Amino acid sequence: MNSIKKLPKLIFLTDSHGMYFLNSIKKNLLKPFVGDVCIAHGATISGLKNPNSFTAASKTYKDFLVNKPKNSYIFMHLGEVDCGILMWLKAKKNGSDIKSECTKTIDIYMNFISELKLEGFNNIIVTSATLPTISDDDHVGEIISLRRRQVDANFKERTELTLYFNKELEKYCMLKNIDFIDPTIDFINSNTKFTHVKYRNKKRGDHHMDKNMAAVIWAKYLRSYLFTRFDVNVQSIIKIAQQNTFVKKLNIIAKELPDEMFLEIDKGAIVEIEVLEEIGNALLLNRMLVNNIVLDSDFKFIHAPHFI
Repeated sequence: MNSIKKLPKLIFLTDSHGMYFLNSIKKNLLKPFVGDVCIAHGATISGLKNPNSFTAASKTYKDFLVNKPKNSYIFMHLGEVDCGILMWLKAKKNGSDIKSECTKTIDIYMNFISELKLEGFNNIIVTSATLPTISDDDHVGEIISLRRRQVDANFKERTELTLYFNKELEKYCMLKNIDFIDPTIDFINSNTKFTHVKYRNKKRGDHHMDKNMAAVIWAKYLRSYLFTRFDVNVQSIIKIAQQNTFVKKLNIIAKELPDEMFLEIDKGAIVEIEVLEEIGNALLLNRMLVNNIVLDSDFKFIHAPHFI
């Protein structure tokens, strides 16, 4: 274990789906860790091999890393555009097999990571690509970009390719001794095998997930990864609820949250909490028991004045 005094800076190199990580940081879900997010909108893995690509993502990322501590923990999150658009268009243009395009894409990813390591950044973690949320019903009309409309693959095929890509990416990471984080099981509806509708963006046709819902899931996996590698100070406290109150997954008004993101705590309940930090009037929790029942670790915040 590493000392809390040596907690590293977190850096996220992402496409537009980096909003989930940015939201995790803004909502204090990764405390006591701090981090920065570099978002290259429209970035693709395929474009990493070309510094003069349309998004110039590789140059954007490398410029962002200039003067950053070499011991930073760098999380890379790319692949949604590759799996949802580029691989399909390349396979169609080249008459190639979609799985071979997948392999080529992962090779480009690994080469870029090798370049970063040569620059001294050895703590690189790869995360799974975001699953598609745009269904066949939505995959029409002006709400979809021109490139997305050119893809013939249906929702099932795009989902299956993303799942295949993430599994193959994990294998490559294992071979290269690169840590890999994949919260797919939390995003997938076990019955439909598609992204659960609750994670869909409220704007029909927006291919990004709901940023609050996704932030909570990603934060859980990131915390699990980081907290097993670094000692983080926690303070154990036993409190009694002085009024009916809530424990929440995000530190915002409960009525603004979906039902599953807050839980009512009855007056008189005995709560045993592990506190990471006090943020305003809220306590950021590592772990919580209510009347000796352990709560889902995603419930991170309680309103401190409601307890003694």
